Amino acid sequence: PDLSLTKVSHFCWLPTPEDVERVDRALELSYHTGELDEEFRIFLEDGSTRWISDRGFPIRNEQGEVYRMGGFVEDITERKEADLRMAESARLASIGELSAGVAHEINNPLTSIVLYSQMLLDEDLPDSVHKDLQVISSQAYRAAKIVRNLLQFARKSAPDIRPHSIEQLVRRSLEMKSHEFNVNSITVVEKIPAGLPLIEVDKHLILQVLLNVLTNAEQACVSAHGKGNITVTASTDGDLIDIMIQNDGPGISPDQLAKIFQPFYTTKEPGVGTGLGLSVSHGIVSQHGGNIWAESDLGAGATFHIELPLTDGANSTTPGSVSLSQLVIHPISTTSHVLGVDDEPDLRAVLVRQFELSRYNVDHAGDGEEAWRKLQIMDYDCVLLDIRMPGMSGQELYERIADSNPEMVDRIIFITGDTVNRNTERLLGKLTNPVLSKPFDFRELEQLVVSLINRRKDNSGLRNDPVGSGLHLIN
Repeated sequence: PDLSLTKVSHFCWLPTPEDVERVDRALELSYHTGELDEEFRIFLEDGSTRWISDRGFPIRNEQGEVYRMGGFVEDITERKEADLRMAESARLASIGELSAGVAHEINNPLTSIVLYSQMLLDEDLPDSVHKDLQVISSQAYRAAKIVRNLLQFARKSAPDIRPHSIEQLVRRSLEMKSHEFNVNSITVVEKIPAGLPLIEVDKHLILQVLLNVLTNAEQACVSAHGKGNITVTASTDGDLIDIMIQNDGPGISPDQLAKIFQPFYTTKEPGVGTGLGLSVSHGIVSQHGGNIWAESDLGAGATFHIELPLTDGANSTTPGSVSLSQLVIHPISTTSHVLGVDDEPDLRAVLVRQFELSRYNVDHAGDGEEAWRKLQIMDYDCVLLDIRMPGMSGQELYERIADSNPEMVDRIIFITGDTVNRNTERLLGKLTNPVLSKPFDFRELEQLVVSLINRRKDNSGLRNDPVGSGLHLIN
């Protein structure tokens, strides 16, 4: 409701220097000009915060002198919060674009670290060296997890959208957190009404959001009391479902509230969190066409709102990717010939060494042109193709292969650190080739290679014919 001038005397200023100093200067100037146009925050008697617009105008006498001042005070909280949410969404979107580029550049050297450390761990080394390598390997995987979170934060590709029950998703997330809640003496009250309409979402992504927010609530409660209470409710509001997760933690200050969805922003101690959980959640919810925000007062806990739209769209899945769990792995009885195409020399070198240790014949190329020349000479059983390379890109090489030798395209496995690039998305979205995102474990890659080669042999009836298969043996 609009606020009348008679109510202003019952308010007190929010004690932030930015508001107080700015408005004091404006008021002092208004004594001379009779003009005022300021927006600021105030406390109501119940302790809640509101945004106020205060506008004044001069009333002049016949001589043109200001002898009186008129004006009005308006509560603009809803508009201000909507503007702030829009600005925050735009800012996070720009950070997402930056994150995607940074993550891609990190993925290439990180993949080499993962693969080299993995290869050395398989060797017979002194215990002290082995322990050091384990630290390198574990830290590399930790960095890989951060990169994946960054890419998820920046991801623009379509999620795997299917109809799901919000009630079931909430209960599944609470089940997954039940052990931690019990250990930390967290009491959970779930108030999800029966009969809520189904909502079309990516189940795994929304579970990730719920788990991130629940974990945040749990940590807030434990830090404040060593225990706590969490209440989860849901309701429909027009064409939206609003999931509310409330905790009785210490609350969030206005300054922190404006930053909690920023990447790497955290109020936790070093090592407790990466500062990416809420920013990743914001990206996922935005990807679903929804919104996530928090409301809080210091000392009064916090409530997170996850708004998701109700839609009637048809089910869809993301093409162009193969799950490792779907692959049927058969042992290869003969040694196959693999071509690795990547512009990173260190990555090519470690892949050559790893595949040779597994008794593959392996060639490598640093760009599309070199790979194309080798493809004219050798009939490879599998091609590992990076997409983003200088000169002829992986996409251009793929298209050239498709035009000249369509049967060869089924032997291609894409390995890329650039899955959020729009051109990459368009390419992978229309193909059925396996895709492995950097950084990856060599065993994952070898599983894909074995599955692809065996599947091709099964289809051609050449599994037990090493001569007819065109394979090249290492003696």
